[in-house]
Amino acid sequence: MKKMHHDAELIKEFRDQLKQIFEKSGHGVYLYLDDVHKTCNKKFAEILGYKTAAEWEKLDYLFLRKFVDDKSQKDLVHAYKKAVHKFEASKLNVTWNTKTNKKVKTEVVMVPLEFKGHILALHFVEKVKEKNTSISTAFQH
Repeated sequence: MKKMHHDAELIKEFRDQLKQIFEKSGHGVYLYLDDVHKTCNKKFAEILGYKTAAEWEKLDYLFLRKFVDDKSQKDLVHAYKKAVHKFEASKLNVTWNTKTNKKVKTEVVMVPLEFKGHILALHFVEKVKEKNTSISTAFQH
């Protein structure tokens, strides 16, 4: 139980340290330690269909199964391991599962950060704008 409390405090303190980033970034931002110990900004919560960051943060589902599309899981795990074990940033496409089970395509930039001897991964998430594949009526005869 003590480790769980320690991890919760660690996430809270780290979020407080990064307060400006969480509040002012135009991107969705989340910080992940494990399925229970995670935090995000309002923008990321909204991308996934939640009204507030707190609503998303309190969920303790298996992160990958609940939030990440099957086809994106392997790439996200690989990028996370690169961040926390090799201290390398990554940029990748990730499809997320929303609260209502819709799919949202995003681009994620993941960077490793050290805080109080712990290596964590900070994620910046931006929705990918869908390309309009229909032919403009101006060019149709």
